[in-house]
Amino acid sequence: MHPHSFEMLEKFKDEHRLYLIYGNHDMVKKNAAFCKKYMDVPAYPGILLEDALHKKNIFLTHGHQAQIMNSTYWKVNRFLVRYLWKNLELLGVPDPTSAAKNNSGKGAVEQRLTKWAQQQQVILIAGHTHRPFAGMEQSSYFNTGSCVHPAGITGIEIANRRITLVKWLPDTRPDQVVFIKREVLGKTVGSDSLAKFTNSYGLCSKCEVLV
Repeated sequence: MHPHSFEMLEKFKDEHRLYLIYGNHDMVKKNAAFCKKYMDVPAYPGILLEDALHKKNIFLTHGHQAQIMNSTYWKVNRFLVRYLWKNLELLGVPDPTSAAKNNSGKGAVEQRLTKWAQQQQVILIAGHTHRPFAGMEQSSYFNTGSCVHPAGITGIEIANRRITLVKWLPDTRPDQVVFIKREVLGKTVGSDSLAKFTNSYGLCSKCEVLV
């Protein structure tokens, strides 16, 4: 499925420009041997983007670390998802461990990630909740949103030290030709406009558990 997407990823890999971050649905990629055998490229719990002007570094992670069932006890949660919650959801019972499907859980995750970013004094870009968030001058937390929503996908673009939340969705031109439209959500935020940060930290050693 989606051969063109994988072909593009392969091109990035060939150019040594492909960096992967694993989340709660592919925790097996924590195993370096697995990545070497099946992907020939490593996956990381987090990636630090260093600011060329040495002012505002950006930390990228999936965000599942804010839920203990999706991080520390991920094997237990995987079993429950496969054999319990999958069947209960058919009866209308939502999975309480899913940040994407549980609004109260989603809010709790966002609060933890925001608090962690403030404590660590970093600009944090995460995912996991599937709820896009553009950040603001009072908050250093951003969320890429979802790439599996049927109405369109969201993501974050970083260019010239500015962070923009965008959405790609199907639309129709006046001549009735269908195309994929890029739409900016919220305001573009410059890294210098965020709260004051320091960059003397070792994040990858801390990013595994946030609770």
